[in-house]
This record gives sequence, C-alpha cells and structure tokens, in this order.
Amino acid sequence: MRAKFRHRLSMKQLLIFRHAKAETIAPLQDDKDRPLAERGRLEAAKMGEDLAGRGLGVDLWLVSSSTRTKQTHQCLTKAMSPGRAVFLDELYNADARTLRRLIDQYEDAHSLALIGHNPGVHQLVMDLLLESAAPESVMASLSLGFKTCQVCLFEIDEFGRFGYVAHYLPSSKSIT
Repeated sequence: MRAKFRHRLSMKQLLIFRHAKAETIAPLQDDKDRPLAERGRLEAAKMGEDLAGRGLGVDLWLVSSSTRTKQTHQCLTKAMSPGRAVFLDELYNADARTLRRLIDQYEDAHSLALIGHNPGVHQLVMDLLLESAAPESVMASLSLGFKTCQVCLFEIDEFGRFGYVAHYLPSSKSIT
C-alpha cells in the first residue's frame, strides 16, 4: 500500500513512537487511565532532548487519548517543538491499518509524529520497513518488538514512498 499523499512534497518525515513506560495497572483501574512510571517520564524527556539535539522537529503530533500517551507527548515536547497536537480516541490500541489511515488524513503536515500503542505501532513500523526495503539487520532487530519510548523515523519522497532513516531506543542510541 503506497502512501495516499503521493506526488506531494508537503510531508517530509514521519516519527512513530510507542508511549513511554507506564505504571502497572491497579485493581479496578481502566487501562486507558494508566499514567507513566517515573522511568517513563525520564526516558521520554531524555528522548525529546536527544531528538531535538539531532534537529528533529514536529509540526503535528497525533496522540492517542490515553493518559500515558498524553504524558509521553508532554515529556517529549519539553525539548522538542510542541507543534500542534491532536488527541484521538481512535489511536487507542489501534491496529496498523487504522494508524496508516489516520496518518494519510494528515498528509499536509511537513513533519508528523504519532504516539500510540503496541501491537498496532509495532505492526505499522514493520509494514513501513518492508515497504521501504529497510536493511535486513534493521528488520531482524525490530521484528523482536518495539519497546516503550522507542521511535522509528521515516522520510517520504515526492512520490509518497517511505524510506527508513533510523530508529532510536530510550537510551538514545541511534540504530541506522
């Protein structure tokens, strides 16, 4: 499936994040209401600093409406450009197809970031890696899972083709 925004120069990059580490669910607590753990807050803040230090900015954030994704966004944007944020119930535990459809709806963004949940985020990353003919070593590494606060960066060319750039782990190590 090729990106809907084919033949447009408007969208240059896509950052796909999994939310940072959340607290364990408490009895009678709704999963959607789980806050970030202290480790998650620290990792997300550090990730934001690292990405800003690499010159990565975001025009538009698509964020799941869960507490942990909203808090991840808050921690990331302390250092990164806050851009405009859209909080969507539809992103909560969405599958890869839904995530892709939502990304396509915001085709005019120059730099789009999505903060969501596994397994949908992981599957979307894998789909885009296949589409972009990413190196086997990257495919093998990411096929093992998509960790909390991990991000994968793609560029989109003028024909709407995705190209893998890098992925970053919470420890801020870049893997290209």
